[in-house]
Amino acid sequence: MIDAQDWYENEVPGLGRRFRAAVDAVVERIGANPRQFPVIYKDVRRALLRRFPYALMFVIEADESLTIIACFHGSRDPAHWQKRTLTTGGALACYAGFRGFSARGARNKVMNPGRRGRKR
Repeated sequence: MIDAQDWYENEVPGLGRRFRAAVDAVVERIGANPRQFPVIYKDVRRALLRRFPYALMFVIEADESLTIIACFHGSRDPAHWQKRTLTTGGALACYAGFRGFSARGARNKVMNPGRRGRKR
């Protein structure tokens, strides 16, 4: 996700911030009503970003917490994120602790949640 944000920012100044805002908006929608999003693979649900060809893939855990497993470009091979469902790792650490989101075995790239000055 950081790579995508940086790529957009390098293409057009400010576009990376708009990408991050789109991710934050969809995370808010997921947190408000996660079952509104379709199940697309096993128990994985997909929430599409507005204006960007990306989706957040997430699961609703048994304890009703949410785990985001991928921020995925629509043109990529789904096998990349599908294999994350086979392990306990792969959650995006940028939303750890955010309204029930977990980051079990989170990846190394952690997005700075304070970039936009919002408290979480």
